[in-house]
Amino acid sequence: MPFKTCTWNCVYCYLGYAQPVVERRRWIEERVVVEKVLEKVRSVHTDYVTLVGIGEPTLASNIGRVVELLKSEVGVRVAVLSNGSLFNRGVAFEVSEADYIKATITSVDEDKWRVLHNPAAPLNAEEFVEGLWLASRAAKSFHLEVMLVDGVNDSPEDAARLGSVIRELGVTSVAVNTPFRPGWARWVNPPAPERVLRFASILERVSGHRVEVLTGRGLRPPRIDPSKPGESLAEIVSTHILSWSEAVEALREAGVENPEDTLRELVETGVVKARRVGSETYLYRED
Repeated sequence: MPFKTCTWNCVYCYLGYAQPVVERRRWIEERVVVEKVLEKVRSVHTDYVTLVGIGEPTLASNIGRVVELLKSEVGVRVAVLSNGSLFNRGVAFEVSEADYIKATITSVDEDKWRVLHNPAAPLNAEEFVEGLWLASRAAKSFHLEVMLVDGVNDSPEDAARLGSVIRELGVTSVAVNTPFRPGWARWVNPPAPERVLRFASILERVSGHRVEVLTGRGLRPPRIDPSKPGESLAEIVSTHILSWSEAVEALREAGVENPEDTLRELVETGVVKARRVGSETYLYRED
C-alpha cells in the first residue's frame, strides 16, 4: 500500500497531508503476506500479528482473506488496527475473525468529526458510528481509542455525548489518548492534563466502561534519575500523564525504597497533582 493511503486526512496525523480515498484495492497478494509472516515467526516469539498500514489497512480489499489465512495456516492471533471508517461497508464482517480489533473515535458531532478527520467525500459521522456498532457486535474483541485535540473535542459536553454512544456499543475496552507527535495541521495541540483526566472521568461514568488514559505513556515506566528521583518524576509528569502504579514502578527501578511514600509526599506538597479516574489514579503537573 502506498505511503499514507487513507480514508481520512486527520489534522493530528504525523505522516503529513494527503488526499483521502475510499477505493479499495488488492495492494498485495495474501500468499505474500503469509510467507513473510511465516518467515518472521520461525525465529521470534509472536503474541499477535498486527495488520496496520501506513494509512488505513482496510483499504486492502483482501484483508479478510489475509486474516483467515494467518489464523489457519500460520496459527497466530491477529489484530487489526483501523480508523473504523469502512466498517459500515461490509468491512466489519470481513475482519470479524480477527482476535483483536481497535478503532479510533474522536467525536460523534458531524462538524467536529469533519474538522478533525477531513474524510473522503462519501463518508460521514452517522455512518461511521453505525459501522462501529456493527463491528462491536461482529468482533471477538472490540476496542476504542479516543483521540483528543485541544479546543475541538475535549469539553465535558463532548465526553458526555461520546459516552452515551459508546454505552450502546459492545466494547471490550476504551482508552483516551492525545497526539504525541506534531500533525500536519500546525494548530493541533494536546489538551491540558487536567482537561484530559476530567474528560476520561466523565466518559467512564456516562459510558459505563472503564477508561484508561494513555496520554504520553509508553510500554515501560519512564527512567528516573536516581540522584534526584522526586524532581525527576515531577519533570516527567509535567509533559506525560503517569498512572500511580507506573510511577511506583519507575521509582522502585530507580532504587527508591519507599516509592509510595515518595509519591504521597509529592502530592501532599503540591509538587505534582493526582486525579482519580475510575479505579486508577493518575499523576500530572500543570505549570
